[in-house]
Amino acid sequence: MPVSRSGQVNFMEAEEILQNEPVMAGMFTIDSHPAYVLFDSGASHSFMSMGFAHRHNISLMPIPFSYRISTLSA
Repeated sequence: MPVSRSGQVNFMEAEEILQNEPVMAGMFTIDSHPAYVLFDSGASHSFMSMGFAHRHNISLMPIPFSYRISTLSA
């Protein structure tokens, strides 16, 4: 599957967040399941771990293209 789209995420874990960054984190519900959520205002998309989706039987659908996601460290 060729990479045809791109995106950006600045932080993937709360421990990575630098002081004074515009990021918020906390416990919220996703599809009625409690989850630790990290709101990264610099991210281009929303992401969920495959483990969380599988653990809570959240339906996944394939998309006809792939993404190349860059991070601050990439």
